[in-house]
Amino acid sequence: MTTTTTVAAAAAGQGPRRGGGEAARDGDRVLLLRGTHNTGGRSARVDKRVLICGEGTLEETKVDARSNAPVLRITRSAVVQNVHIDMVGFRESVLIEGGPAVTPVLDGCVVACSGDDAVNVAGQAAPFLRRCELEARKRGLKFMDSARGEVFDCCVRKAGGPGVQVFDGASPTLRRCRIAEGAAEGDPGHVWHKCS
Repeated sequence: MTTTTTVAAAAAGQGPRRGGGEAARDGDRVLLLRGTHNTGGRSARVDKRVLICGEGTLEETKVDARSNAPVLRITRSAVVQNVHIDMVGFRESVLIEGGPAVTPVLDGCVVACSGDDAVNVAGQAAPFLRRCELEARKRGLKFMDSARGEVFDCCVRKAGGPGVQVFDGASPTLRRCRIAEGAAEGDPGHVWHKCS
């Protein structure tokens, strides 16, 4: 019989990695307590099957990152829920990568990046994004290699480049998504500006 443990990560200068994330095991729940979590310039490697969720409403739990490394490097099928990530730096905010068994979920999150992309998906990873708001200096979503994924009811806003861009043999599915206030037109064969 397995038990689920809730590991709380306090705000006030503790990022998800230095808070409860390191102590988590497969099946655990990492609760980011209300407040602003500062990453201290470090990435949180999500390599366990965990639920990372923000306490309270979306605006009450924020991860504030000032670095040139992704806030989250997701390499396992985890769930990130109700978290606002605000990244200032020249890397993507969230990097999802790995083989076809890597199928993480981002649900009800805000992911912003003032210097690069919001979310990058690489390898053969196939994430599920639902009800997320993405804002970035370059692209809201970038799919590379043979990445797949399903994106539902998401909004990409204020992208300085294409809202969604697909490279190589990647093949994501977008449904009921909205891409607004983007600056670039891109190649219509590989870029979505409006989804229905």
